[in-house]
Amino acid sequence: MGEFADRLSVLSVRAESPDGQIVGSVESPPQANISFRDRAYRQYSDGDLGHQLGQLAAVLFVRYRREYDEILSAYRDLPAEAGDVRYESLQEATFRERQAALVVRGRSARGRLEVSTRALLRWDVTVTEGTVSSLSESEFLAEANSLVAEVLRDWRNQTALLTNEIYDIGVPKWLTDARLGR
Repeated sequence: MGEFADRLSVLSVRAESPDGQIVGSVESPPQANISFRDRAYRQYSDGDLGHQLGQLAAVLFVRYRREYDEILSAYRDLPAEAGDVRYESLQEATFRERQAALVVRGRSARGRLEVSTRALLRWDVTVTEGTVSSLSESEFLAEANSLVAEVLRDWRNQTALLTNEIYDIGVPKWLTDARLGR
């Protein structure tokens, strides 16, 4: 692997929810994991838990994007000004603009969690009523972590299709048509 790939392979960020009771991490390739501080899970209402998780996800992915952009700037030997990466071409700027508008939605296997995220930077998390009282902490974490994995898979798929659309990387037409429901 080259230096750029090596640095990306060890990219990892951590954060806490605003109330400090949930800890999360995002590592390369983007994959996330959350855990609760001792006995914190049962202290939440379903609505509060959704809010804390949404805020935590936003902080994690903003930090991840910032670190990614810093690595990209160093690789390109460009100054990173206030987290703003200078793009080499109009094509790249168009890609980043369109990627920032991507929306991914997901629902957990049991239907207890719903997520909508725009650009992986704004997260709306809904925990259905009765979830905290009916799922154990480990059941909830399994549900949440699998949902985030699904959302990230969908994000990567949408980004790959966008990459193909902008850069024509050779994704077969049958695959793009199938993904777009044509």
